[in-house]
Amino acid sequence: MENMMQGNKIRRVAATRMNERSSRSHTIFRIILESKDANQKDGPVHISYLNLMDLAGSERVSLTKAAGERLKEGANINKSLSVLGNVIRQLSEGKEFISYRDSKLTRLLSQALGGNAKSLIIGNECTNSDVYGSVVKPLVDSFMEGFNATIFAYGQTSSGKTHTILGNKTDPGLFQLVSNQLFQHVADQVDKRYLIRCSYIEIYNEKINDLLDKSNQGLTIREDIKGNVLLDAREAVVDNVDKVMENMMQGNKIRRVAATRMNERSSRSHTIFRIILESKDANQKDGPVHISYLNLMDLAGSERVSLTKAAGERLKEGANINKSLSVLGNVIRQLSEGKEFISYRDSKLTRLLSQALGGNAKSLIIGNVTLAAEEETRSTPEFAQSTKTVKNKTKVNILSATEETLQGYQNLTRDLETRLKKQAIKLKEMDKSKQEYLLEIERLKTEVSIVGRFQMGASASTPKKTLRRHTFGHYGNVSPKKASLGYMPLKNYPPKEESSGREMRPIQEETYEEALAEAESVIAEDVQVYLKDNSKNWKNLSMSLENSLN
Repeated sequence: MENMMQGNKIRRVAATRMNERSSRSHTIFRIILESKDANQKDGPVHISYLNLMDLAGSERVSLTKAAGERLKEGANINKSLSVLGNVIRQLSEGKEFISYRDSKLTRLLSQALGGNAKSLIIGNECTNSDVYGSVVKPLVDSFMEGFNATIFAYGQTSSGKTHTILGNKTDPGLFQLVSNQLFQHVADQVDKRYLIRCSYIEIYNEKINDLLDKSNQGLTIREDIKGNVLLDAREAVVDNVDKVMENMMQGNKIRRVAATRMNERSSRSHTIFRIILESKDANQKDGPVHISYLNLMDLAGSERVSLTKAAGERLKEGANINKSLSVLGNVIRQLSEGKEFISYRDSKLTRLLSQALGGNAKSLIIGNVTLAAEEETRSTPEFAQSTKTVKNKTKVNILSATEETLQGYQNLTRDLETRLKKQAIKLKEMDKSKQEYLLEIERLKTEVSIVGRFQMGASASTPKKTLRRHTFGHYGNVSPKKASLGYMPLKNYPPKEESSGREMRPIQEETYEEALAEAESVIAEDVQVYLKDNSKNWKNLSMSLENSLN
């Protein structure tokens, strides 16, 4: 009572023609109740609230004769009450979109008027089993009845998201607890037949990778005519908990994790482990088939560069993580505001979550908080709260016998396409290896040929030189150097006088120099031809030419 009286002292009231103490505002007095079992130290905490509201009365200006500030107050009161009336009418008519956000009053009253989302705060002393029993088990029950379901952990990096999903030996995570319940349910239903498959993917730097198949990377998102998202990820058939855990462990071996300043094993990607459940009556050969999926999502945590001091690859990863989480926040805001266009396609994460957010799936958000990040500890509950106004359109998924057959053909087609893609990669690798093998053979042949020429001697590897025409030179035999370049010795020079009686005189000095210049010109031309045919011998040929001319 003391708190109520204290608040009433500053509440807005004013005199009007119709009331001496007219309320000029709506008031909400909230009582919050938390309770837990006194005998369970680490048990869950139930939290609820009771709102006591005093709404300001509507006014007619013609009666109140209000002006100035009173007129403005009356207009705002009337507007908020009008929006409240519209919301109640929309709810009573079963409209898909409810205009809660048209006024502050209806936003605060959204849960009281028609919201069916529930909240539960669980302390850090609680185990994953406590979380499972309190909020997860009802969702898994719906999944086994044929409803699609999605559970994802959201929060700052190092806040415990991965531990919530995967757990450890002493505190099993939701992953194992879900699997235990699923196969216990299958064992109990003796009058039904079940087929259970699982897939595991990650979104790393806006690229979707198959964690159950290393060769299946960079998956493309497709959609069927109903808007359902399709991925060519490997789906492993499982028939017990151990096989489910085996696939999960296999995927975790190649999932991207790295050390940062805030977490020694920080998740660098968002992951989605999907369990697909098909069931039909064992006594009906052509009866309908119930098919549903459960997504267990571990979202990478948002990061601040100022805290992580990330650089290089870590900085790029953090930027992509923050971008996808920002798009997720925008999508939820658009859904809660009833926007016609929802920007699912702005990131791979929101495209994969399109059914979980506003589509055919029941969803559960687990907001993980940590005292090490004060601001994010505030923003995470705000994010979770904003999702409560998102309305999904859930239904049991039933396939007729014809649809089941078609579904089987589609699954077979996807499987064959995947196998064909793998085979094409193998053939490409084999062709590449074959080309490398042939090149290696040619290289070895060349080496053998070179070695053979060396064994046969220099004459086998050096092109034969043609004999030159006779030119003027010095008397007698030439030196070995000039002989190697083609100089021919001039024997019996100068010529003797012939019988004709014609007088022959010795060659003049300038005539000899001209002949030598002509010989050098011929040698230079031959050098150019030789270089063109055998450029590798350029050094030796140049040295030989230089020595011969000197």
